[in-house]
Amino acid sequence: ISYISDDISQLSTLRILNLSKNKLRNLPPGIGKCQNIQFFKVHDNHIPLSLPVDFNWQHLYHIDFRNVVLSGGIPDAIGSCYNLQQLWLRNCSLKEIPFNLCTCGTLISLDLSLNKLVSLPDSFCHLTNLKELLLNDNKLISLPLTLGFLTQIQSLVTHDNPRLPVELRSSKPDAIRAVLREKIKSQKPKHRLRLMVLGESGVGKSSLVATLSTRWISRSENFILSGEDESALNRPSLPNASASGHCSIHISYWSIPE
Repeated sequence: ISYISDDISQLSTLRILNLSKNKLRNLPPGIGKCQNIQFFKVHDNHIPLSLPVDFNWQHLYHIDFRNVVLSGGIPDAIGSCYNLQQLWLRNCSLKEIPFNLCTCGTLISLDLSLNKLVSLPDSFCHLTNLKELLLNDNKLISLPLTLGFLTQIQSLVTHDNPRLPVELRSSKPDAIRAVLREKIKSQKPKHRLRLMVLGESGVGKSSLVATLSTRWISRSENFILSGEDESALNRPSLPNASASGHCSIHISYWSIPE
């Protein structure tokens, strides 16, 4: 099969859809309207395939897209799959994972192996029910430190990521979690504040920024000020901005045309 009609949207009671081992190029937008679907399999369609950008699969339990080149990646709408427990994306040529995936807090099994991933979202810590996470055969250079808090994981596979530190390629999930937690403990918190002041000319923007600069300059290791007329502030000389500072303040101010 190489084509599925958009009329599939009329199958309002559809629960199981198996389109595996075909020659599909696109999935019709109508599939996104099959709101009662629970099992969706499209694995082993060995040509590029695009997913609908918009779908509402709140009852979806299982997705299997293994060995399918997902030319458009995973749509952000994946975050609407609130009951998703198994997501298998092995060998899909993925380069990134959408942030919204991490809202699928019911996920138990996630297979991201054999892709082109370099990093993972820090928000993976929200997948608290995850028991299986397969990350082998990617291009990962690090793991989110927050993975160290996913205590339910029983299988965490990270081998064949040559750029990943050796200690994060252990075959034991507990060992990887221990390394990540230790790194969290050794980090110092960074506090950042960015303030943008907008207003018409002559309403007191410069005076406000000058006052804030005087009060905050001594508390910040990294103070940056930008605006349309910095010379009008009569502020004290500022220290050089330091990217390594643990306290950063950046104030910008601009006039709105009348």
